[in-house]
Amino acid sequence: MSKHGLTFHQYVPALGWAFMIAWMSILGMFWHLIIRDGLPGQFAPDLEILIMAFFSIAGISVSAYVFSLPCISLRVEGNKITIKKIWFFQTRTLSGRLQDIPLARLVKDNDSDGDPYYQAVIKIEDEGDIPFFQSSSKEDAEKAVEQLNERINAYKA
Repeated sequence: MSKHGLTFHQYVPALGWAFMIAWMSILGMFWHLIIRDGLPGQFAPDLEILIMAFFSIAGISVSAYVFSLPCISLRVEGNKITIKKIWFFQTRTLSGRLQDIPLARLVKDNDSDGDPYYQAVIKIEDEGDIPFFQSSSKEDAEKAVEQLNERINAYKA
């Protein structure tokens, strides 16, 4: 076992944050143009308002979901584990001893296209499952689980 620390980062939610910032910015620009210049006039006014309302409600709903997902940073140093859950406006740090942590496991899921992706997950009491690594490669995710479990087992023995 290496004497160096073991670190994992899971920044997938940040991609969703960036997309929703762009989406809501463009939507805000459209609302600005409508307020400044009036409706475009390509369709019936009621339909144009309905379309803008739909995109606004969808944008707010999806933003609320996407910004509720944290990025994860997991660091193992000696027998100490530190997990940072990073939201857009908040960070929470969880610390503990490796011997108190259950073994990590591999979770398979499918994305919106039906393609498989794999998450290395650790379960923390009062926090639930924390996905610390995600990949479309089963081998990479298995390697992450194996590396963390090797460290945990070293301190449970």
